[in-house]
Amino acid sequence: MPNLKFLYSQGVLVEQLNNVFITKTFPNHYSLVTGLYAESHGMLASYMYDPVSHKHFNASNGTDPLWWSEAQPLWLTALDSGYKTAAMMWPGSDVTIGNRTATHFHRYDASVTFQQRLGNVTKWILGDGKEPGVKFAALYWEEPDRSGHIFGPENTTAMSKVLKEVDDNIGLLISELNRTGLWGHINIMVTSDHGMAQCSADRLIRLDHCLHPDNYTVVDLSPVAAIFPRNDVEAVYALLNKCHPNMTAYLKKAIPDRLHYKNNERIQQIILIADEGWTIIKQEGQAAKIGRSWLRQLLTQHAPLPSRDWAQLPSGLSNEQFADRRHLPAHVPPPVGAPKAQQRYPRPGPVHAGC
Repeated sequence: MPNLKFLYSQGVLVEQLNNVFITKTFPNHYSLVTGLYAESHGMLASYMYDPVSHKHFNASNGTDPLWWSEAQPLWLTALDSGYKTAAMMWPGSDVTIGNRTATHFHRYDASVTFQQRLGNVTKWILGDGKEPGVKFAALYWEEPDRSGHIFGPENTTAMSKVLKEVDDNIGLLISELNRTGLWGHINIMVTSDHGMAQCSADRLIRLDHCLHPDNYTVVDLSPVAAIFPRNDVEAVYALLNKCHPNMTAYLKKAIPDRLHYKNNERIQQIILIADEGWTIIKQEGQAAKIGRSWLRQLLTQHAPLPSRDWAQLPSGLSNEQFADRRHLPAHVPPPVGAPKAQQRYPRPGPVHAGC
């Protein structure tokens, strides 16, 4: 990927960025812009149930401020310091939090090309002559995640084509910044929310084979399933705990502290974690996505972080550290909603490779 290599040759490359648990789009994108673990910012999964409001979250109804208001993203934090901000289709950026949004934002629209998205961002950075440009901007692009789910990461023919497209877009970014005179005057970071591993129809864990469907409701599925027990919690857990050798069950109170996924009322009473390459489904007939994200400790899930003109980046970063406010152009407070332990921006722990 020559354009990506050129980008970090002008700055620095962090080879592995530790994800937060769970390694899905919404939790990790919100961690990147809040500096918080999912349990603190409240965006816990792709599908959620809130026991107080009794509301359900999914991508199609994701603009309710209820789900996003437990934390403050960078595009709002920078506003508090007097800077204008922008967000191009970043998850959560079209949500009104505390009656505010970024100065400029664009709701998600898959038909908008990367070139069009980039054009808007550079225009916002430059300003229009009447008001100054933005000091912080975030841009979201679907690839290679979208194609990874369709073809699987081991489909080298399809994914090589997609990665070339990604690299071409990085080249377009560099070209546009040079054309507008922004190159060398702004900090650029390129990263991903998670990695991906190959799934298979031969590696399915069927929950209905372990207990009757009347005993539970599935809130979210693979690779981390959130289970709402309809009957006795301990009894449902006991059945799920011996369900499959490639799946680990946890009562909420026993979820390991290292996952930072316990202290939020939206976390269900039981969570199930599939081993890498395995998929949890509810019943016979459900299919596994070809590509999936897995546990944050697995090497397959770590994204790189190439950057241009980003001074003194450490050799390893977590998604929480990525959004460390100390790198903003002026001092801003710790992330809203952060417990004291997270206000210190902890270093990531050791990395463990999975099968």
